[in-house]
Amino acid sequence: MKKLLLLTVLILFFTGCSQRYAVTDNEETSEMLNKITSLKNDIKLSPADINLRNQIASEIYNLDLERAKLAKVKDYNQPFFINSNSNASVLLIHGFTASPWEVKELGERLAEKGYNVYGVLLAGHGTDRSELRKTKWQDWYNSVKKAYEALSYISDKVFVVGVSTGGSLGLLLAEEYKIDGVVCMACPINFKDKRAGLAPLMKYFYWYQKRELKDEEKQYYYEYRPMASIDQLGQMINIFYEALSKLNTPILLLQSRQDQTIDTENAKLIYNKINSTDKQKIYFETDNHVLTKGENKDEVFNLVFGFIDARN
Repeated sequence: MKKLLLLTVLILFFTGCSQRYAVTDNEETSEMLNKITSLKNDIKLSPADINLRNQIASEIYNLDLERAKLAKVKDYNQPFFINSNSNASVLLIHGFTASPWEVKELGERLAEKGYNVYGVLLAGHGTDRSELRKTKWQDWYNSVKKAYEALSYISDKVFVVGVSTGGSLGLLLAEEYKIDGVVCMACPINFKDKRAGLAPLMKYFYWYQKRELKDEEKQYYYEYRPMASIDQLGQMINIFYEALSKLNTPILLLQSRQDQTIDTENAKLIYNKINSTDKQKIYFETDNHVLTKGENKDEVFNLVFGFIDARN
């Protein structure tokens, strides 16, 4: 009897560990998917039709937003899209366990300057930590690719700005697609907390790791980070780092010298490995990891504006 009970517990445990993330769909989203497919067929016949291109981009975003609502993502954590009818777009990618709120202010400022902006919501984020735990890093990357696809229909130039893990995903995107420039803020390779390296084993015994958050931050970030997701993050970092030597995209690396989350040498490691001749790294004398929300945010925003303006 005890052996049977133990076996049942183990089966339930490992079944829980192997749950997979699934996109939330209903009849409305199915109709939206069909509409996008139809519009993509139309654009093949009329590739220069600007109205069609704008419509495809809008429908891709509408589908993204509707799925977020179905997943019960709060308004302030939902993806955002601003079409300024520009020939240049900026894809904004938030960090691990965060939400588009992290890049919303930057996105609004970029839109004021005339750029199209898409603030993507990564799969499993902005809802509940259990949803993130089901995701693989490929799910996060697929979210980024769909947002990039939307922007590619309405502009010839696409820039990517990513915070932490968002920057790493941006580098992955630049390794696969034509990106006109990447701003990478505090991109992780090595972490200050060495437990991150033990995540492949720890995920079977400790499902979540608590982090210290201010009360006002708890609606935008997960207070408990899934160990399985930390393991996925490590796998993604290994893949993008190995391919960095093939990257010749213009890149701006921003890093705090006293970053409490990642090793400050990460920016140097990325800078030295990428093959681009158009590269720059800038350090801030602060301990802030999320540079879009710290005391230096205005300086950070101006550096982003300058980087994109110079290459547009």
